[in-house]
Amino acid sequence: MSATFHEVISKLLESKLAKFAGRDPSTVTFVEMYQTIFDSFVELFTESKIEITNESMNWLAQSYYDAVSINNTHETDPNIFTQRAKLDNIETKEIALLATMLKGTPFVAPLVATIKKRS
Repeated sequence: MSATFHEVISKLLESKLAKFAGRDPSTVTFVEMYQTIFDSFVELFTESKIEITNESMNWLAQSYYDAVSINNTHETDPNIFTQRAKLDNIETKEIALLATMLKGTPFVAPLVATIKKRS
């Protein structure tokens, strides 16, 4: 059985975010974590030759960032963003692509809801 997108990205992010283990939760740590997540998605999509908009890339990275915990005890700070990515700014076909990739994860619910709302 082949791994899902979520399984692959989760393993990738787990290894890349390991460097933050033991660090004190701070704005600097949170920004560095988000940048690591965002850069990982950019690298993955670029190497896979899958083109998505910056808004989609930010939405995806922000969703995964929001799900991370520091040292398994502390949530990340959602207030590091001056502006959150919005599904309203993403085309339906791109939302459908993300929904397909994230099938079976908690991240898919807002994507499906947006697609239904637009139908």
